[in-house]
Amino acid sequence: MHNPSLSNSRPRTGILVILLALLATASASLAQQQPAQADQRVVRVVGHGVVYGQPDVATVELGVTAVDPDAGAAVEEIDRRMREVLASLARLDVPQQDIRTTAYNIWREEQLPREGETTGQPVFRAQHMIAVELEGARRAGEILAAAVEAGANAVGGITFGFSDPEELKAQARAQAVEDARMRATQLAAAAGVALGEPLVIEEIPVTGGPIPYLERSMAVASAAPISPGQLSVEVQVAVTYAIQ
Repeated sequence: MHNPSLSNSRPRTGILVILLALLATASASLAQQQPAQADQRVVRVVGHGVVYGQPDVATVELGVTAVDPDAGAAVEEIDRRMREVLASLARLDVPQQDIRTTAYNIWREEQLPREGETTGQPVFRAQHMIAVELEGARRAGEILAAAVEAGANAVGGITFGFSDPEELKAQARAQAVEDARMRATQLAAAAGVALGEPLVIEEIPVTGGPIPYLERSMAVASAAPISPGQLSVEVQVAVTYAIQ
């Protein structure tokens, strides 16, 4: 008599045998790979590269502030002053598309009570700040002086930079790779081994932007003597070398 349970068990047994064979093959392959990874000898170093350059662009943040017991009057004052500031920038051929509003705020402030008063009188402060992007970092002083003369009474700061930093970054990368090679060579020599080929090269992100190298103090006057100085571009690379 045909026994269904016996016929059904044969295919399952065959599948189990195949799975066991595959598992044994994979284990043998893994066992062959592990010694190779364990025997791999490497040295990992971090190289640094820094290149300095003269900035050729600048961003000047400036604006106008007004205080008045009436909020509407404070707004009218900053609007009038800002129109005059923008007109002064137009006379210096600053393109309108290079000027953008960064802040427009109105808030209430409580003044300290005067003598004989129990409470102070509230006032409203209005502020309009703009950022002016300039081609030519040395124009920052000229622009700032003209804006202050036109009525700007708030200066947020000046930021210098590069219009195309890629060439400086390429030089810094080359320095970083060479620095890594020198470090690895010294380590290998100290350990009494020979340095092999680089196996992995990775660029490590450097936080922050260009670092000021030399920047003189700012003086807001008719000449506005502002020096952009120099900025640095820094690159770090991690390199893994084989050692013999």
